[in-house]
Amino acid sequence: MDNKQLMRVLSRLTLLTQLGLTFITPPLLLLFGAMWLEERYGVGEWIVIAALIVGLLSGGCGAYSLIAAELRKDRREEGKKSRSAEKKENGSGKGTTGT
Repeated sequence: MDNKQLMRVLSRLTLLTQLGLTFITPPLLLLFGAMWLEERYGVGEWIVIAALIVGLLSGGCGAYSLIAAELRKDRREEGKKSRSAEKKENGSGKGTTGT
């Protein structure tokens, strides 16, 4: 395995770790906060359910944003590769403007 493939694999593993943390952190923080509110102030048990729902939605939105950003990055890199391949195919890329 060469360095380029190794970096790609490590990048994907990092993305998976970041994705998991992005998805699980908001629900856990809100859940612990809701449990603290319930114990400290006697707020009803409904607060825990509401916090869990809001946390899951928040984590899902964060995970979606992370995936969308990674897909945009991949598309840009593919575009650069295809433009580079076209330049190599046409020589240095000069004189392709039609002037």
